[in-house]
Amino acid sequence: MSDSPPPSRTPARAWGDRLRRGITRRRLFALSTAVFVLGAVITWVNWGSGEPYRTESRMLSVRSGPERTEPVDLDTTVYLPQSATGANPAPAVLLAHGFGGTKHSVADSAGELASRGYVVLTWSARGFGNSGGTISLDHPAYEVNDARALLDALAARPEVRKDSGADPRVGVVGGSYGGALALLLAAADQRVDAIVPQITWHNLAGAFFPEAAGGGPADGVFKRNWAGLFFGSGSGLDAATLLGSGDSPPRRQDDIQCGRFSREVCDVYLQVATTGRASTEAVELLERRSPAGVLSRIKAPTLLVQGQADTLFPLSEADANARGIAANGTPVRVAWYSGGHDAQGSDSDVDRTKFLTLQWLDHYVAGKGDAPADSFTYSTPGGISVRSSRPTTLTYSTPEYPGLDGDADLTELPLRGGPQRIANPPAGTPAAISSLPGVGQLVSLVGGASLDVPGQFATFDSAPLDGAVDVVGTPTVRIRAASATGEAVLFVKLYDTAAGQRPTLVQSQVAPVRLADLPSQLADAEPVEVTLPAIAHRFESGHRARLVVATSDQAYATPADPAVYEVDLAGEAVVDRAIALPAARPGSGDPRRIG
Repeated sequence: MSDSPPPSRTPARAWGDRLRRGITRRRLFALSTAVFVLGAVITWVNWGSGEPYRTESRMLSVRSGPERTEPVDLDTTVYLPQSATGANPAPAVLLAHGFGGTKHSVADSAGELASRGYVVLTWSARGFGNSGGTISLDHPAYEVNDARALLDALAARPEVRKDSGADPRVGVVGGSYGGALALLLAAADQRVDAIVPQITWHNLAGAFFPEAAGGGPADGVFKRNWAGLFFGSGSGLDAATLLGSGDSPPRRQDDIQCGRFSREVCDVYLQVATTGRASTEAVELLERRSPAGVLSRIKAPTLLVQGQADTLFPLSEADANARGIAANGTPVRVAWYSGGHDAQGSDSDVDRTKFLTLQWLDHYVAGKGDAPADSFTYSTPGGISVRSSRPTTLTYSTPEYPGLDGDADLTELPLRGGPQRIANPPAGTPAAISSLPGVGQLVSLVGGASLDVPGQFATFDSAPLDGAVDVVGTPTVRIRAASATGEAVLFVKLYDTAAGQRPTLVQSQVAPVRLADLPSQLADAEPVEVTLPAIAHRFESGHRARLVVATSDQAYATPADPAVYEVDLAGEAVVDRAIALPAARPGSGDPRRIG
């Protein structure tokens, strides 16, 4: 047992990216946590350890804003273990909720942490629940400065262990919206001793305007449905308000439009939702609320948990955060799990995520236990549990996190199909279905809901596989496209097909591509490399890999004008194969064997 931190770990290695004609895949890893719609809820399993605790709830007036002079009232609850006293202070955890949630969303998790001896502070972020202020999307001057004031409040409590008078011994844990808050707070305030961000973003502009052929957010394809759910869940509107009835007077028209969002955020959303394209103002606003630009300031040891079933913030977001933080010599660990914004993780993955989180906090915040290992873990489907009738997973580990771009063994996976003509529907209707934001967990229970519209997609299939192929990482593919209009928006995706079965869109993921300066004839088209979302998936023996290039997707904003494109592959497909060993899994033995 040691109170001192371990030596700094080296940055995640760069993996050289390769592709030949078709698909390539780079490696990544998976992990678990239970997640709901827009926010993440950490689900703890009671292992029987714990002590009594009490709670104190109150409205706490803090000052934030650019100069930390603007008052706002935050609805807070402190969870105090019975053993935490002025004579015996305890380490603390700041526990942040997901978007659309409140302090009540994380109450069970807070109680579990308190039962393990941590003083836990939860709060409803500004604009949510009973807290004042407006939603600014984790703005450094607002939500982040609010959290800095909460660190001050912890430092003022005699029950909280201090590193110095105003410096509490504290970790920050949060999922999705709360996960980005953990990253941004650690960058802004060096009093944070460790963080556990889960299923969160690296660059919010890139997440909402992805472009898989190397373009930036300004050229990205608007993730319309997820953005709409974010805006809707933060509106704070109810029937009484909309009808002008109830105890409160009717809101002004701008309030009806913006709900509890700041005017700045609201104006940008209304503009983007109308045009379907990212303006310079939108990109700048979202990037100011992203960890991407401040990772070099994070010194707090970081455990990054990211979901494999996540069309909102895919695995590449955690990979970029890991590389940026590790480049400073800060200890970083990455874990993937079977859940995410689109699905709840398996029971064994929930156990694994819980253990990894507690292990991280115990060592880096409480100062007990050995340093966590540098190994990285991910999951693959393992069937259905006889006891719970829920999906199970198999957990794998590698000695260290390789990152998404680096050297890997490649396995050629040739695809066939030839040139094909596909139509873009007018006004994007009817559109293909790849995912259903907001009901993803329901869809996961019935085996997915993908649908491609005839005439709007091209297919390229492999031969039946001679043996199972594990794809753990980022597939890439080279395509060629032609358009009489000179431009095209395409959606590239990977299916698993088996004879007599409905094709399965792997983890509901798609790669949106916006192409410009296209020739009118395919023979004149230059190859374009498309990076598909990272996955952890096993193609069983006898199955085929199918690449689909589609013109529409109901989750995204697409060109309104009808058009016809011609597409083909530009080379042979390649899949890189990750080397992984089965790891001990919670539920199959002592969960403390992991790590």
